[in-house]
Amino acid sequence: MIRTVATIRKACIRLVLLVALTGLLERSGTALCAQDVVEVRSEKTGNILKRKGEIRSWEGSSLTLEANGRTDSIPNDTIVRIQTTWSADCLSGRQLLESRQFAAAIEPLAKAAGAETRPWAAAMIRADLVRSLSAIGNDFDAFQQFLLILSQDPETRWMEFAPLAWEGGLVDAPMAALAQKCLESKQPNLQLLGASWLLGTPQRAAAVEVLKKLKQDMVTEVESINKQYLKILYYLQQLPLIALWDENRRLLENNTKTSLLAKNKVLYILS
Repeated sequence: MIRTVATIRKACIRLVLLVALTGLLERSGTALCAQDVVEVRSEKTGNILKRKGEIRSWEGSSLTLEANGRTDSIPNDTIVRIQTTWSADCLSGRQLLESRQFAAAIEPLAKAAGAETRPWAAAMIRADLVRSLSAIGNDFDAFQQFLLILSQDPETRWMEFAPLAWEGGLVDAPMAALAQKCLESKQPNLQLLGASWLLGTPQRAAAVEVLKKLKQDMVTEVESINKQYLKILYYLQQLPLIALWDENRRLLENNTKTSLLAKNKVLYILS
């Protein structure tokens, strides 16, 4: 009887140790899988190098990577791509976005952005959400989502997806109020965003003055996008001619409702 009890006790101890070891291995495996990878192009050789660690932030012109207790800043212009862990909602939303199912992509992307605890990753998801909202003409929600990006990163690298007002026309009261608030901000990107929406309102004169001041001040964050914005306003009037370009025929075949993504593609080509 004593021997039986001792045997059972040893078996229980082994079971406890096995469970503890299994849990440790699972946690280690999870941590390993969660490791971020940043692919960087070497400035000297042009080769692509993989740097592993944890992305701590990605704001302005650089990404911060922590590895082995060391923190390094990686310039944006050397980053080729990143690999990290994304939620099922995020992956689903991006797949729908890439297949041009913009309306269907909104809900999973919104859920993913709300649940994401890493600010830099949430900003990436919100950029995709802005693209989807803009593509279906939901400018007000796209505007609000982009403001969330700017609140975390005033010098965001996602300005190419900014919901600027590309065409003149009526602006409803909620959008005008939001744009006016941005126009009165001290942040250049917010001023640019607000001014674009007020060009077709009674506040046009104030919006033009802000755009002129941004150009005169040569503010680094908005210098490029401001010049491109002013230039694209003219070129968008020539969409029938631009549509003849074979490379952009598919994107610009519908001149009356061209998505923000298509317009930014033209902007990129013309820059």
